[in-house]
Amino acid sequence: MSGGDRDTNGGRWVLDIPDGQGRAIATLISSKPFRAFMADQPARPAAPAASSSPILMLMMMFLMLMIIIDPSLRNLIGNLVGLAFEPAIGFDYQFPLWTLLFAGMVSITFSTVLRHYMIDWVDMARINRKSGALRKELFAAMKRRDMSRVDQLNKLQRDSSAETMSTTMNQMKPTMITMVLVIGGFTWLWVFIAAAPNHFFSVPWLYNVDFLSSNVLPNWILLYSLLTMPVTQVLGRVLKWFSFSRRLKALEGAA
Repeated sequence: MSGGDRDTNGGRWVLDIPDGQGRAIATLISSKPFRAFMADQPARPAAPAASSSPILMLMMMFLMLMIIIDPSLRNLIGNLVGLAFEPAIGFDYQFPLWTLLFAGMVSITFSTVLRHYMIDWVDMARINRKSGALRKELFAAMKRRDMSRVDQLNKLQRDSSAETMSTTMNQMKPTMITMVLVIGGFTWLWVFIAAAPNHFFSVPWLYNVDFLSSNVLPNWILLYSLLTMPVTQVLGRVLKWFSFSRRLKALEGAA
């Protein structure tokens, strides 16, 4: 049965969607497709609570801008954060490259683990698959010029969009917490590297590179990103694999 065909036994629309391993799954859409399904889902936070997230994000961005503009504020925050970081990974200002690496590892590990356990990735995958099914069926209906079906799917898509928006807003909540750590860590590194007696490091194509010099961004920020981005991707994928594997084992045990 191809995507968009009608199941003559149940009178339902069937979508065949290939997954990443080449297998096909069936998404059944009836006249009231998601109402019964959504009734079984856990209650979601109210919209007004989630709507505060963009305001907090703007406040964080404003704080970051003030840190960049105001050296006194930058030094104050950097010195306060340094009370915790400097004794552990400051190395008496002798090895700023190692300090940068360890600070990045601490920040990225904490942020990634926190976001992973505060976001339901399995639920996100379910919502993305459902949205993809709707888009595919809507495209097929438009291609067939089945306008009654298009109207029906548009209504379903609006319901699905509300769920997607709620999930997106919930994802921003852990981002607020991680941004506090990132802003604090970046501010301390900025103050720390500026105070270090040795501002230089080597790369394969250049012997002396100044941490504080800029190439679009300061070199120490570019180096920080180069060191931490691979760790973020690997750690995030490992945690997602663990969560999905555990959920699959729980489903198999319940079957």
